[in-house]
Amino acid sequence: MRKIITSILALTLSAVAFAASPQSEEAMRRGEEGVYVPSFRIPASEIVSSVGAGDAFCATMLYALHEDMPLAEGLRMAAAAAWFHSKWGAPLEAYLACMDAYLSGQ
Repeated sequence: MRKIITSILALTLSAVAFAASPQSEEAMRRGEEGVYVPSFRIPASEIVSSVGAGDAFCATMLYALHEDMPLAEGLRMAAAAAWFHSKWGAPLEAYLACMDAYLSGQ
């Protein structure tokens, strides 16, 4: 994963790149050493749904970057968000209620 992150930084104007896998999360700021944190483990039998887990990870990581958190802290928080989302699933009822309100013009 380190090679991918290094390539992203080399090929883009991005100041930070990050990636996640079932085993680990990594991030790197341009010109700095990368940060690695292990993923939270979930037995396959306990995964409700992985749909949206990557979105939860990315949204949390972007929040952490916006708040100038250290990369390691942001990665752990983002990993926790993905873990929570995978273990407990998306709150479908809340999403549907929001969509109904939006579509009805409220």
